[in-house]
Amino acid sequence: MRASCKVSVAIPAYQEGAQILTTLDFLSRQEGVQQGEYEIIVNVNNRVNPDAKTRGLNTQTLEVLRSTQDALIDCGFLSDEQKRLIERIRKSGVVIHCIDKTSPGKELKPITALDFTETGPMQPRKRTMDEISERFALIGKANGIIASLDADTKVNPKWIRQMIDSFADGN
Repeated sequence: MRASCKVSVAIPAYQEGAQILTTLDFLSRQEGVQQGEYEIIVNVNNRVNPDAKTRGLNTQTLEVLRSTQDALIDCGFLSDEQKRLIERIRKSGVVIHCIDKTSPGKELKPITALDFTETGPMQPRKRTMDEISERFALIGKANGIIASLDADTKVNPKWIRQMIDSFADGN
């Protein structure tokens, strides 16, 4: 995490594939903030022993996320428009980190016996926010803002700026 980071956005992703690009594109085009003032943490997750559809879509999500930060991976499943979105996100400089809880051996395991049945999608969201809390603590920032979105959310272009302004007085 950069020392200049003020907001970290938690996004749990499950069976998203390239559809997550819409949300990442909206986040990459935030106005009134420097890219170093915020970051995005995506937790690509599934439970132990997922079906082939889940594994496939989550693998696509990982490939898309890697492509937003590095050279475009040869993702045959991407449309030309999705490739353009990836390029626009890359050029924006927005920092996107990925928590891989979908690859074999890294899947989410229940915290308690009733964890998945009672909390459903809240466990990946909580784990992502815990990671963000630790990231803020490691840079000595006690007043970092944690925001949370679903992987299919569209946000206002001033969403990050408005959050920073709302917390600017320390209250």
